[in-house]
Amino acid sequence: MHKCDFCGKEQTEVKIMITGKGVDICDKCVLLCMDILTDEILNDSKRIKFDKSEVEQ
Repeated sequence: MHKCDFCGKEQTEVKIMITGKGVDICDKCVLLCMDILTDEILNDSKRIKFDKSEVEQ
């Protein structure tokens, strides 16, 4: 069974799990990454760290 490498949720706990060679990411983490990238592009801010607690909600 696959588990998200970012938040640790199992495949059964999420709507979509994207799997690749040696890495898996769930739909919530993809959305969080999209938000981070959007903020980064729009604000040209410094690097933002991923916070696992943001997707555990």
